Amino acid sequence: YNGAAYLKGLAIDFQDLEPAPGLKITKLAPLSPEQETAGDGCHAGDQADRDSCLTTPGAGCMWTHVETDDPKLEVQASNSYCTPCELDGHQLPCWSVGAWLGDMVVRECAMSCSHQLRMHQPYNGCDGPGGSSKADCFARGDESGSKCLYLAYEDPQGTIHSQCGSCELPGSGVWGCPEPGY
Repeated sequence: YNGAAYLKGLAIDFQDLEPAPGLKITKLAPLSPEQETAGDGCHAGDQADRDSCLTTPGAGCMWTHVETDDPKLEVQASNSYCTPCELDGHQLPCWSVGAWLGDMVVRECAMSCSHQLRMHQPYNGCDGPGGSSKADCFARGDESGSKCLYLAYEDPQGTIHSQCGSCELPGSGVWGCPEPGY
């Protein structure tokens, strides 16, 4: 088997391969019939539709939307991927919003997987949907190895809002809460 994504077995004669010095090539363990077909519908190129991905029948799929964050570009490159929730029997987690994958930033990650695992990248693990509680905010920091800042405030209409964000970023330093009233 070649170990490529989506669990499709491919017979390869490893004797015909000439690996680079120091590169070790090994076969994966044979796949079970369930693993052979797991995630079959979870691939739709680099512009996958969110709803189609998350409603694919079978073992469950994960939809991730990423885009560049380059201020010099008028239009940012944008991709959306639909991938299986499991690969070779291992559960795959969703990336945290704000995490960097190469030169692209994760803008959204959703899954129809039963496990609902999330991966939190240090210094990006705090950011997420607003309205989180103080306990949720600090739990995000603990899970990702990030230092999180919880901020609750009242807008001019009297509505209370809250936000969880990083209070430390390599190369930028550390910052704290603003004084009440600002």
